[in-house]
Amino acid sequence: MILDIYTHLFPPKYLDRLSRSGTGLGGLAARMKGTPQVVDVDARFREMDKYDAYAQVLALPHPVIEEVAPPHQAEDLARLANDEMAEIVSRHPDRFPAW
Repeated sequence: MILDIYTHLFPPKYLDRLSRSGTGLGGLAARMKGTPQVVDVDARFREMDKYDAYAQVLALPHPVIEEVAPPHQAEDLARLANDEMAEIVSRHPDRFPAW
């Protein structure tokens, strides 16, 4: 088993809310959406399927929430990101054993 322990994923609802929050992401959101494996689990699966016995531990990409959102927004964004990551991992534990 190959376990990649530092792979980035932007959960879709989190990225959408982060993009709309006016936090000054600039072109980052557009670049991330242009890299399907970072925002689309199915696209990621297609890449993962190229390797036998391969799983990933998911992590949020930069920017870190507290650097781009005021405290009142950061708390909600963190909750949303955590909830989405937990949902993805629970639906695909063989692919993503943790986050």
